[in-house]
Amino acid sequence: MFEQRKKDGWLMLCLATLGLAYAFYSSLPIRDPSSALFGNDEGLYLSYGARGAIMSELRYGLFSLLVRIYFLIVSDPFWVAVLHKSLSLAAFLLFQPMLVRKYGYRPFVLLYLAFSFLNGHFLRDGLIFLFVLLAVSCADSGSLIRRYLAQLPLVLIRPQALLLFFPLRISVILVAYFFLFMRHLYAAEHPGIDMALSEGNIHLIKTSTPLTLITLANINPLASLNFHLNNGSYLEACLTISGSFCMFLVFAQMTLALRWTQYRHTYIPRLWMGAIGILIMYGSIEQTVDKRVFISLFSPFIIFVNPTLIRGRTLVWLVGVWVAMLIIRMLFGNTG
Repeated sequence: MFEQRKKDGWLMLCLATLGLAYAFYSSLPIRDPSSALFGNDEGLYLSYGARGAIMSELRYGLFSLLVRIYFLIVSDPFWVAVLHKSLSLAAFLLFQPMLVRKYGYRPFVLLYLAFSFLNGHFLRDGLIFLFVLLAVSCADSGSLIRRYLAQLPLVLIRPQALLLFFPLRISVILVAYFFLFMRHLYAAEHPGIDMALSEGNIHLIKTSTPLTLITLANINPLASLNFHLNNGSYLEACLTISGSFCMFLVFAQMTLALRWTQYRHTYIPRLWMGAIGILIMYGSIEQTVDKRVFISLFSPFIIFVNPTLIRGRTLVWLVGVWVAMLIIRMLFGNTG
């Protein structure tokens, strides 16, 4: 028992040290006023927080409020980012005793790699990952109230994540309702078009299909590998691959479960419905889904993955899948 605790202690110390080092390293671009970071959502959150403003939309407002609180503690945007990433890291490491005891070291280390990739960005995704992991870890709880309380934070920060937890029929109804709502919205915006509802169906299908294909192409970690290598971001390239590995292991189990019973789990149908529903929802509002969204939502479910898949040969197989996806993308044109 003592040797096991000693081993766990050294693992925690090692992961905490690496995580803190990466929190500092990934926040360094904030020191550069000309950094591209200030042209994306990371810079937007920092800008709102520095001005003492909070985004009005609820799903962004929660994180925006958190950033504002950070600015009350430290005034330098660099240290705000480091503080957030360090606290998120500490929250993740709190899961270590439970995850290692119930599922072993391999799933925990893979979760750490996926979390590290997300935590390198000053965005909501690392926080969402933690909330999904909390909900997944309580999924087998005998207490219905405990399961619902664990899912509550997702309502406030990324409600579509609940598609992964709702019973299948409820998810189907919600996605169908969302599609019908967007169809009627299109009809209301085009009152002069005959058969506006039918036109709305055609419009949604025409716009969502290519966007869905772009999303499927862009979640391939090799798709962004060239960008990272050309910019000398070798660490980011490694974390993109390792972080995506966790997510693709879940996708692999979802696919194998269609044919072989040993890979089936209670959550497999819900994961399929969640993936399809998210693609439909984002496509309906004419947006692609960033790979960080999928990694934050699906990677925590690795604790339910069949242990026979968590092996080195699976990585080799997945690299083959990624290469095939990249070749298909090149043959049918650059999608993004």
